[in-house]
Amino acid sequence: MHTFPVERSLDAGTDPASMSPIELALMDYSSPDDQRNLEFHLTCTVCVDVIANAIFDSPSDALRHFDYIPYLYSNLLKTHQIMGCYSPVMALIANITRVRDWKTIQLRDHTLDTIELLGRFRLLSVQIEAQVLQLEIQSTTGMTKTEVRGHLVSLHFAYAAQVYLHVIVFGSNTAYPDLVSLVNRSLPLMEALENLAVIRINWPLTITGCMVQRELYPRFRALITRIAGEKQPMGMVKKGLVVLEECWRLRESATSFDYKCEWRDIIDSLGKRILFI
Repeated sequence: MHTFPVERSLDAGTDPASMSPIELALMDYSSPDDQRNLEFHLTCTVCVDVIANAIFDSPSDALRHFDYIPYLYSNLLKTHQIMGCYSPVMALIANITRVRDWKTIQLRDHTLDTIELLGRFRLLSVQIEAQVLQLEIQSTTGMTKTEVRGHLVSLHFAYAAQVYLHVIVFGSNTAYPDLVSLVNRSLPLMEALENLAVIRINWPLTITGCMVQRELYPRFRALITRIAGEKQPMGMVKKGLVVLEECWRLRESATSFDYKCEWRDIIDSLGKRILFI
């Protein structure tokens, strides 16, 4: 399930003839049970699709007939109930992937417009920063423990989205000052999370961990081994550590690799398809 390159609105006046079967089904409230089941299964699929496209190359065969990004921005697909991450943050990640796909096509055709690329970067940077600020200043007073955990998970996904965007636009040189700043901000907050929250941030943990400098490797290892030491379920975080170790190994063995060493390169090196969920 891939997305249209042009966002569509959810206006009430949208012509049903222009809508996909999924969009029509989402607007059919004649059977509340069927509606809830559809929303649940669709949200699960969208969560996997957003993360999978952000890890691997997006499907290249064709554009599909359902653009889920507006549903994420409007919170009609409640991804926090599945992934622990708020829907608007997932929408931003999906839009970063669109920029990556656009840049890939431009590079392939030798037509990269750097001015437009920077314009897209600035637009998304402002949107992500606004989302980060909103999450940082939002009070958790009165929230349940589960709600507080979801709030923190969403914040880490938003932080990782900033890392993701930077790498897509400027590359993966870990010495780049802005990238160093983003990583140094995220790690102490990851270390402060309870274990149940850490296993929910596998994508942010892996994306950020691939961009750290050598002196921070032990802290990322300790964060993951802490969970194993307490004999708690690790989910896919253990797979994330495999990717990190391979990334760090390749950086240490080849200095020239530093400028392109990111999660997709590592997965190719491992010869595996690992989904950071």
